[in-house]
Amino acid sequence: MKNFKKPNSKQYPKKSFSSVKPFIYINLAKDVTRNNALTHESIKANYLTGKIKLQIQVMSDYLFSGSGNYDFRKDDKLVYYTFFRSSNKLTIPGTSVKGSVRSVAEAISNSCVSHMAGRKKVGRNKYKDDEKKYFSRNDSRLACNNYIQLCPTCSIFGTTDYSGKIGFLDASPLKNVKTEIVKIGELFSPKIVKKQRKFYQNKKFNPIGNLIPEKQHRFVEAVKKDSKFVTWMKFQNLSKNELSLILYSMGIKQDYNIKIGGAKPRCFGTVEIQPLEIELLNHNSLFSHNNMYIKKDLNFINEILENKDLLNKEIFKSFRKSMKFINDWCPRGNY
Repeated sequence: MKNFKKPNSKQYPKKSFSSVKPFIYINLAKDVTRNNALTHESIKANYLTGKIKLQIQVMSDYLFSGSGNYDFRKDDKLVYYTFFRSSNKLTIPGTSVKGSVRSVAEAISNSCVSHMAGRKKVGRNKYKDDEKKYFSRNDSRLACNNYIQLCPTCSIFGTTDYSGKIGFLDASPLKNVKTEIVKIGELFSPKIVKKQRKFYQNKKFNPIGNLIPEKQHRFVEAVKKDSKFVTWMKFQNLSKNELSLILYSMGIKQDYNIKIGGAKPRCFGTVEIQPLEIELLNHNSLFSHNNMYIKKDLNFINEILENKDLLNKEIFKSFRKSMKFINDWCPRGNY
């Protein structure tokens, strides 16, 4: 095998089953807060509209954002899942970032359960599995199905018949980011735990130590630790509390990190997100192209984070503790 150095056997644990599976489960909010949804026909002067430039730095050993395609390496005839690319450039899709941030926002606020292990919403009042197994018909935690009355997360990210107020552009490499072919065990669904949300802990990746094809294993093209990407988050008509919830959901200026991309059960995808630039719409110069946006100092982030009305303090405390880095190995084999 070319370009592969076998790791020191003393460096890694011999048996992967000694490591605890890297799943954590967060309790659901007891009640869901719903308010009248803000209409989109105009820019509201008393709300925040603008954009924030964000740096995404890989903190785990690897990050994998799958393209859904395969490739073939001629020198050793290795078939692997490729990293997503746009215009032949490594890219983290904005939808991937948005989905990860939304899942955290749902968990740490009094929001509905739009998706849950064992059931999936496929339309208004329609579910792939029987929702009555998990909730009573009048349970407030059922997914929002009235676009007039929405929970905090659906109001921000959108839902059926209601467009969201936030979006992420595809993240491009900050510098010359390189990839590596990594062998991992096949990924199987964990045991379903009803009425809880599942997340993945931040542990150390446990390498298999070879690139030999074998059953129940796959190869993925991943970017390495410290790789950096840049994206823009654009938003319209957000309250300070809503923007604050988003910042907490990205782990900005916090002591925990969130995960994006694939292979999270193998401890891939831990990232640190940092704001680089902030621009807010200048409501006094909406028709002036040169003065349409006002640049804000990064201290603006600290001001926004003081607005915590949408955070469920008890659940946020549990999530924060669970998502801190644990100096332990991720399981290596199949589980």
